[in-house]
Amino acid sequence: MSAKEPREALFDETVSLDPQQQLRAALAKAYRLLAVRARSEKELRDALARAKFAEAIIAAAVADCKQQRFIDDANFARQFIQSRLRNRPMGRQRLAIELRQKGVDAEIINTALDEFFSEENQITLADQLAEKQRKRLANLPPPKARQRLADFLRRRGFDWETIQGTSFWKELLMDTD
Repeated sequence: MSAKEPREALFDETVSLDPQQQLRAALAKAYRLLAVRARSEKELRDALARAKFAEAIIAAAVADCKQQRFIDDANFARQFIQSRLRNRPMGRQRLAIELRQKGVDAEIINTALDEFFSEENQITLADQLAEKQRKRLANLPPPKARQRLADFLRRRGFDWETIQGTSFWKELLMDTD
């Protein structure tokens, strides 16, 4: 008997339940998921679909969660950005990609990102990350250090203008002159 069998057995019982009981089971699953962390509407829909709930039941459960304001993509995007900037700083582009992957609408993403990013604080954030790389890049020739710094900051979602605006980048440029 595998670890999944008891859960599958429980699920088989929910399939035979009437629609009202299936909805209650889907809502219970949704509440458990949302108690762990905030989720986008798409993430919640996908999780309920993986649990093999019918599309009509999923739609009703999501509608109920929206009505109770347990899911709100705009709020989710703001929380996600805030968490990422605090725990693993990254640029606007990378955050936008991650939010798109979570199913958040582009307009909501742009609005949320505008709340957190101005050109100045984008450069400040890139500067902080570049400074953390200084020791690792210190023994490299300036062209190689610039390349690695640019690669690192690009992976973190910063555009070329922002990378060139960092203090460390400018120092590396002066070292080659």
